Amino acid sequence: MPDRFYVHCLLYTYCANFLMHFNTQAMEDLVDLGLTRSIGLSNFNKSQIERILKICRIKPVMLQVEISVNFLNEKLVQYAKSVGLQVTGFAPFGSPTLMTSVPSPLTEPYVKAIADAHHKTPAQVLIRHAIQRGICVIPKSTNPERVRSNFQVFDFELTDAEMKTLNTSGKQKRLFDVTMWKAHPEYPFDAEY
Repeated sequence: MPDRFYVHCLLYTYCANFLMHFNTQAMEDLVDLGLTRSIGLSNFNKSQIERILKICRIKPVMLQVEISVNFLNEKLVQYAKSVGLQVTGFAPFGSPTLMTSVPSPLTEPYVKAIADAHHKTPAQVLIRHAIQRGICVIPKSTNPERVRSNFQVFDFELTDAEMKTLNTSGKQKRLFDVTMWKAHPEYPFDAEY
């Protein structure tokens, strides 16, 4: 049984005269039937979360969104926490296939300097940064050695000055903007957060 079942965006097949509303009951039925332990949301914005919270019987427990030093997503993180949703950040290292408009945070001099100061890798610093912000992270790697290395983040702590550097030096640019869905009425990234 999966621990959590995620709803990824409110995007569905759309035509101008048809608007389908998200069926929360189907997700709640999965919990009732013991097929999952909890419900999570992925890439929802504040107004979409508010709509779900108004009609749900079983409250989602997690919001999964893009988070990195290049896109802190701070307002959405704070809102999610204020309504009791734990936040999981995907792409804490950016995405090699999408890193055309901003450099990878793994190669940024300010990240490397902090990593050197702690005798850690840039990846470990970026994971630790998210953890100290109270965010779960799901970094992607297919390399077993890097996967193991990504767990070695609980034997050091970033200073307030280092956290400030990481919080203020990024490009504040979303990488996963799925522009091919921009005309969809439920496109989540046109909202402020």
